[in-house]
Amino acid sequence: MKQFGVSRKEAIEAFREMIEDTWKDLNEGCMRPTPVPLQILRVIVDSFGFLDVAYKYNDEYTKQENSFKRYVKQLLIEPIPIQE
Repeated sequence: MKQFGVSRKEAIEAFREMIEDTWKDLNEGCMRPTPVPLQILRVIVDSFGFLDVAYKYNDEYTKQENSFKRYVKQLLIEPIPIQE
């Protein structure tokens, strides 16, 4: 931020815009025919979901406070039970 002379708020907003644009690109790309198997595309989209969670409301790169670890634990280790 200091390097480019922008405030923390401006940097976070720029991250949010990049994330939103990337989501749009990913979704659009998944709708087109591709030689890449759907299973691989799902892994890519799901992995990007972690980044969305990490950076949507916080700066997890410089201010981690174990919250990213908590997200991973909640999403992968302690899945939400589904009742049938």
